[in-house]
Parts: sequence; C-alpha cells; structure tokens
Amino acid sequence: MVKSFHMQRCFLTVDHFCSSQMKKILFYFIWLFCVLSLTIIFMTSICFAESISQPLREKSMSKGQSSNSILFNNQEIIPYIRLAILNVQPSQIENFKSIAMNNVQSTLNQEDDVMGFYSFIQKEDPKQIFVFEIYKDEAAYQAHLLSPHYKQFVMNVSSMIENRVLYETVPVKLARKPTSLPAHFYIRIAELNLKPKDLNAYKMAVIEEIEASIEKEPGVFAIYSVALKDDPNQLHFLEFYADEQAYQQHRESPHFQKYLTLTKPMIKSLKSFEVESIALGEKTIHSSAIETTK
Repeated sequence: MVKSFHMQRCFLTVDHFCSSQMKKILFYFIWLFCVLSLTIIFMTSICFAESISQPLREKSMSKGQSSNSILFNNQEIIPYIRLAILNVQPSQIENFKSIAMNNVQSTLNQEDDVMGFYSFIQKEDPKQIFVFEIYKDEAAYQAHLLSPHYKQFVMNVSSMIENRVLYETVPVKLARKPTSLPAHFYIRIAELNLKPKDLNAYKMAVIEEIEASIEKEPGVFAIYSVALKDDPNQLHFLEFYADEQAYQQHRESPHFQKYLTLTKPMIKSLKSFEVESIALGEKTIHSSAIETTK
C-alpha cells in the first residue's frame, strides 16, 4: 500500500515535470512563430514600399534628366553651353561693349546653330563681364570659333582683357516663358557651391522651384541653370525678371521659400548680383524653344 502510494507520487511528479517541459516547449514554439510572423510582415512591408517608391524615384530621375533637353527647330536636343567671365580694363569698357554688340549680331545672323548669345556687365564691379552662349551642339561652338567675325572680335578685344576664364557647362534646367524677352528687364546672376553629397537632391529641388516660378509668376521670364562640367558641384544661374519688384516677389513666393528651407543646408557658398545687359541675342525659334518642360 505504501509502495503503491510512493509509486503514484512518483508518476505524478514525472507527469508534472513532463507537463511543465511541454508548456515551455509550447511557449517557445509560440514565441518563435510570432517572431517569424512579424519578420515576414516586416520584410513584406519593406518590399511593398520599395515597389511603390522605385517608380517614383525613376520618375523623378527621368524628370531631372529631361530638364537637360530642349526643343530647337522641332528637335529635342541637349544644348552645348559655354560660360565666360572676363575682366576688362575699366578705360576700355565702352569700346568693349560696342565691339561685343557687333559680334553678337554677326553671330546670330550668320550662324544657324547658335541658339542664344548673352553678354552682361556686373553692376557692382563694372570691369567684370559675363558671356553666356547656347549652341545646338559642340560642333556649332567649334564652327563659331572659326568664323571670321569671331576671329575679328578676338583681335579687337584681346588687348582690352586683363583676365579670362572659360567654362564648359552642363544644363541643369533651362526654363522660360514661351514668349520673346521684353525690351527691358531686371537680370541677376547667381553662383552656388554645393556639398557633393547633396548634389542630386539639390538638382531635384531647384528644378521643381524653377518650373513653379515660370508657371506661377508673371514677372519671371526665364531662369537658366547650368553646372560646370569639370566641377558639377558649382552651379551658375542666369535669371530674367520684369523688374526688381518682380524679383523681390519671387523671393517671397511659397515655392521659393520652400526651396530655400530645403536647400540651405546643401549650399556651401552663394554669390548673387545684379547685371546689366551689353548684348542679348536669340533666334526667333528660341522664344518657344527653351521653356519649362511639363
């Protein structure tokens, strides 16, 4: 009887021990199942988010790339753009202006593939000259260098120039209203130096801002943005406004304020100044060729 009782207690103890172990094992499998389920849900969510965001990124990249293209004579092209910064002897400024105007006129009259030719003088530093040239392609630029009127221009002004820096550039965004530039306007040039890691993000932001400015602001006629080919973190802007008030209204616009907030941490340095036109020339087709791309 006592023996039977002890055996029964032993069986109960074993049964209790087995039940306890089974509970632990069951609890472990339940925990493992929950962890695996959550992991699967998490990974599925990531894949789903990626599947949605990828087309959006591709669309944004495509938008950025298409901003390099413009229409010229019913052809979509990526223009070849040159920027020159000259320091002219102060005593020769007026002579230089006269010669530059003749050169621009001859260039536009005689060279079919020159799309735009712009020459400016900095208002605060009158000896500094900016020349912004838009060609159909590099071949058009090389043909320009060989033209008789350009060779004559170089011969006439070489002794007037104290310093000259030439840049080959890549268009970031060339945008303008599909109308000819008015006779009088307010012009500004800006130079930016960007943090390399922020270059792509900055380009997307500035393209959006430029397009909004052209579309929504009556006083913004054109904004051309280019990056130096040898240093893509340096961008130059050429901006045409109806007047200084239109420029100030542009700076206060919601889209420009959004751009400022977003891009301020990306910019290492910024210079902006008013310029006066010496000679501005563009082909008739140009008035509808360079405009914001939808």
